[in-house]
Amino acid sequence: MFDPRHKRAWTSLRPQESAADRGFTLIEVLVTIAILGIIIMPLANTLIAGFQVTGQVTDNVNASINRDQFASTVTNDVASVDASGTSTGPKTCTKAAGGGTLLVTLNSTKLDDSGAPSTRRVSYWVTGSGKKLSIVRRACASVDVAAAGANTGGVETVVALNIGGQTSDQ
Repeated sequence: MFDPRHKRAWTSLRPQESAADRGFTLIEVLVTIAILGIIIMPLANTLIAGFQVTGQVTDNVNASINRDQFASTVTNDVASVDASGTSTGPKTCTKAAGGGTLLVTLNSTKLDDSGAPSTRRVSYWVTGSGKKLSIVRRACASVDVAAAGANTGGVETVVALNIGGQTSDQ
């Protein structure tokens, strides 16, 4: 076992510690943590603000792309309008799914292979509100232009989704 008389022999076997090998004091560690906290807080706030701005810019770019796609679709439909013209009245394709407000109805008539007129009706509906504002295109083929009510059937396409962009509450 350990004999206290040989303490000097045991201590001489261990390498002598210098002042540099002692490590950090508790005060030094606490001061370092406090300084790092002061440095990291503004960096974290800047990083969070950057992520928020990136999200807003992405939303606005997507809204702009959707508005461009809508403009392209409307341009093609307006170019095909004929004498039967446009309407904001009840002569539309069936109402857009989820409701909405009728924006405009465009009629175009073409002759089919047998020479009979075939009328296509396209209605644009505004749905949603604020940032979630969307435009739905409802196209009906071979419709009766003289019919007083809405025509059934047709193909519905969302041509502009979330075109509201950034709202003032952000």
